[in-house]
Amino acid sequence: MVIIKITPALGLAKMSDSALNQYCGERIAALTLHEDEFTGLLPNLAALKAQRTKYSNALDNQRRGDKSSTTTKNNERTKLENMMMTQADNAAEIAGEDIALYELLGYGMKSKGTPTTELPAPTNFLVKNGPVGGSIECRFKAVKNAHAFEVCVMDETGKTVATSANSSTPVIVYDVAPLKQYKVKCRAVGAKNMKGSWTAETTINVI
Repeated sequence: MVIIKITPALGLAKMSDSALNQYCGERIAALTLHEDEFTGLLPNLAALKAQRTKYSNALDNQRRGDKSSTTTKNNERTKLENMMMTQADNAAEIAGEDIALYELLGYGMKSKGTPTTELPAPTNFLVKNGPVGGSIECRFKAVKNAHAFEVCVMDETGKTVATSANSSTPVIVYDVAPLKQYKVKCRAVGAKNMKGSWTAETTINVI
């Protein structure tokens, strides 16, 4: 499977001192809420809080025209920027291909460009049993501007029982209970996790 690569893009160098301080505070608040989803994240929450405190203190102690206090502030800012960039990179590694998970922390990412209109549904959508029991393989024609393709598998009640995403075709969904009938649909996912239109549902008997 080809994994969607999330590439962080924070733009920290363009932020003013006060804006960077506020931005870091927002990331700390987001990580506090979602720390369980990012177990093992490095640098961790405590380290980021500590460095932000040092930077905030350096900002408060900076005196106009005083080179020493300005140098201290700049050094602490550089440390904070490096820490946040490292944390964003690590968050991207933890999130893998899950863009929505990565975006929980509020860090930015590079984009191939955001479509101005909703992405169309993939065409030539074909569904068959996958390479192993309890799997479904989906093939379709790629959609322009799509970064990935999402497949949804539903049981006879319409309940979603499995999903899978891939940045190329085919998309294979595993861990589907065999000897049952399912309905399958697919859609494209664009920049900034913009979701396209679903294909029509296709019925399959999984073996």
